[in-house]
Amino acid sequence: MLNGDYIRGTSSDNMTIDLVHKGINKAKGVADMLKHYGIAQKDLIAFGDGENDIGMLEACGYSYAMKNANEKTKAVAKYEAPSNYDNGVLQVLAKYLDVEC
Repeated sequence: MLNGDYIRGTSSDNMTIDLVHKGINKAKGVADMLKHYGIAQKDLIAFGDGENDIGMLEACGYSYAMKNANEKTKAVAKYEAPSNYDNGVLQVLAKYLDVEC
C-alpha cells in the first residue's frame, strides 16, 4: 500500500525519488552501525546531496552538504563540501586525514 503509513518518498537526486518503508532511512542505518561498532554519532562525518540524506546529516557530528546539494539538504548540514563532480568527499576527507588527493 503506497501511503504515508507504510511507505515514505524523498528526493534522492535530480529527477529521482527513493521509496522506503516508514521508519527505515539512512539515519537509522547509521545509528545501528555505530551502535554495533561502539562509535558515537558526534564522531561521525557524513556527506549528502539529497533530501534522503537529511536525517543522517542531522544525526552526525560533522555533517556536510555537497555544493551541488538541494537547499533543504544544505539547510541542515553544518558544513559544505565541494561538489560531487569535483570529488568533494575525497577533498574533505583528505584534509581530516592530512593526505593529498
